[in-house]
Amino acid sequence: MSALRVAIVHYHLRPGGVTSVITRAAGALRRSGHSCAILCGEASAAALPGAVPVCPVEGLGYADAPLRPGSLADALAGRARSALGGPPDLWHIHNHALGKNPALTAAVGLLAA
Repeated sequence: MSALRVAIVHYHLRPGGVTSVITRAAGALRRSGHSCAILCGEASAAALPGAVPVCPVEGLGYADAPLRPGSLADALAGRARSALGGPPDLWHIHNHALGKNPALTAAVGLLAA
């Protein structure tokens, strides 16, 4: 299998269970030879292990910064391309349908199109 470019997306990287899951997933992908970047609305002050790029994206947090879905999709795609050296082969979007940011839910549909 050839290496994949994977963008992992979540609202934040605050300490806790979700960040642990994301960190482990990113580490496993990197150890398997894939390139990976984490796109988030709010980055943690703590460094993540494994030199995985962390890319904050304005408007991705919990609906605190309203953004149009098209603008958010464009921002996510641009940050992912920049961090991964090309468009992602795979988007791993964590908990996008929680209702915490309706623009993200709609942006996922645009990214999938």
